[in-house]
Amino acid sequence: MAKQDGIVFFTGTIGGLNFYMHNGKHTVRIGGGGFDSEKIKKEPSMVRVRENGSEFGNSSRVKKVFKDALSLFFNNLKDGKLNGRLMSLFTKLKDNDLISERGKRNVLEGLKTSIGKKLLLDFSFSSMEFPYQENQFVIAGERLTLENLNSNRFDFNNNATHIELCFAQLELNVTALKAKLYKSDSVLLPKGFAGTDLEFEIETPIIAAEVSVAVFYYRYIQEINGSYYPFNNGTSFGLKVLEVTNT
Repeated sequence: MAKQDGIVFFTGTIGGLNFYMHNGKHTVRIGGGGFDSEKIKKEPSMVRVRENGSEFGNSSRVKKVFKDALSLFFNNLKDGKLNGRLMSLFTKLKDNDLISERGKRNVLEGLKTSIGKKLLLDFSFSSMEFPYQENQFVIAGERLTLENLNSNRFDFNNNATHIELCFAQLELNVTALKAKLYKSDSVLLPKGFAGTDLEFEIETPIIAAEVSVAVFYYRYIQEINGSYYPFNNGTSFGLKVLEVTNT
């Protein structure tokens, strides 16, 4: 690698030399270095690269389907890192496929393992935690029961006047790269509520897919003159995975 020197600088390839920018400097090197697409496709030494690329591509497509299906809940969330964190999650899910050969490991097999399910259950979509333990969420089919909700367990900051709650089931068909979200009606509770028992029910019949993911959505809202304005930052919004089942 050498630096270009002179008044006029080039970019591109001339006479077998590659002219390009590197760390803000005009640089030149002999052409032919690095990988090209044909080498990656055909060279035996590139087999690991091909395997990793295939698995990464599949995980990325499944992640996109999953995220798009849930986008109703966080499409206004101001978090530029969420997509990257989801990609990291789905890569780890793929890594937990211990039965497929390299190059064919996939998210579906990873989600069939207890470790894979726990990875999804423990994933935090935002920094706002819901102040109830997993055993306080009782799921029976398309119904969720949550007892004795109390306002003093919530932090109504940022001038929030209400909290919105919703139960949903995401049916994910990993093989076909399809997903459908089924949700209950949202419940809007004002600041100061106490001793509230809530039951959420999804009225639309759920069509089972390869993986079913039960989620609980919560978000602070501010009421101003009869209009409701949701907060979209990571401390005022949350999505909690309650259950992951294979069908």
